[in-house]
Amino acid sequence: MADICLRSSNEKNMGAEWCVNQPRTRSSFAFDLCNVQCGVLRVLHDCRPDLSNRLSLDDLVIEHVGGGVTNTLFCIFFASNPADKSLIRVYGEGTEKIIDRELEVRIMSELHEYHCCCRIYGLFRNGMCYEYVEGEPLTPQTVTQPHIRQRLIEKMVRLHSIARFSMSDQNAPQVDLFARMRRMLRQVSFPYPEVDQQERFDKCFPDGLKKIHQEVDKMEALLADISLSNPPVVGLCHNDLTPGNILYNHATDDVRFIDFEYAGINYQAFDIANHFNEYAGVEECDYSRCPDASYQKAWIKEYLQQWKRQHTHSLCSNGFPEVSDEEIEALYSLVTVLTAISHLFWTPWSLYLAGSSNIDFDYLTYGSIRYKEYQKQKKKLDHLIFR
Repeated sequence: MADICLRSSNEKNMGAEWCVNQPRTRSSFAFDLCNVQCGVLRVLHDCRPDLSNRLSLDDLVIEHVGGGVTNTLFCIFFASNPADKSLIRVYGEGTEKIIDRELEVRIMSELHEYHCCCRIYGLFRNGMCYEYVEGEPLTPQTVTQPHIRQRLIEKMVRLHSIARFSMSDQNAPQVDLFARMRRMLRQVSFPYPEVDQQERFDKCFPDGLKKIHQEVDKMEALLADISLSNPPVVGLCHNDLTPGNILYNHATDDVRFIDFEYAGINYQAFDIANHFNEYAGVEECDYSRCPDASYQKAWIKEYLQQWKRQHTHSLCSNGFPEVSDEEIEALYSLVTVLTAISHLFWTPWSLYLAGSSNIDFDYLTYGSIRYKEYQKQKKKLDHLIFR
């Protein structure tokens, strides 16, 4: 992330330094999931010293927060003061091989300065303690509601504006989307611990990892060719905007993003495409819930209007910046390509965690589903004409 000039919506220049507010506490303590209460007390003692005089009280509440498929999460508060909540995230086993945890901390710390992310209280060897964000996680049903969609788009534009470049800019940072896929593929270790896992992999992926490597190469070459005539915008992206990673606070009418562990410099269109893919859900994937072309183009038009409103401050008679059909089609074309690439991205992620994670989730089946969707979406690319 060196040599990146960060800019917010008001063009605040942060220079080349990415992080300005690193968490002060870095404990060597390793959280043991076999002794949760002991782990929580130690983390709060190290990371929330303001609570140290209360840790002996018997009104400490520890709630396991479900729904995550990478880490284990706990919500901590005192029954006598439920408003002051902390979250303790214990990293999934082996995730340090595919997630740059130092980069995650740097990005979260920087985004906190922009009021786009929660505050990190402190780190421990295999996790972090951070601020609880009020809000209700979105669902595949609520994410499409017009008002919430508007707030979501506003927040996404703001995030993408913190560091933004055109691929035609010689100073644009290198996007590591495809390099990250290759790193994940290199981490996949055979045979799988369970015999039935290996048998299922061999059935779902008869050509093995070599074929997936080839698909990564093909998609990288395709996007490079497209970029010559339709250069994508590159910026800071969340890269995992599932409905569950988006909170809506009814009291403040605000949307907040959470879980930035996959965040980094990426194609703006990837964040949009991946968001559309995640309408299908994770635990029970149903890709019929993903938006059709008409919805996507309307969503993209609203995104481009917000983008112009923040960056050009231009308005037309109806109060919205003017967006041409050509602009919508250009971004939609990129989103279509990156829809396939998004499915491809989560395939090696799934295959690696299938053999390493201690979380109760069928990664292998999920990876097979995403790869099948990749193959389905890739067929659409043969008929696209890029302007």
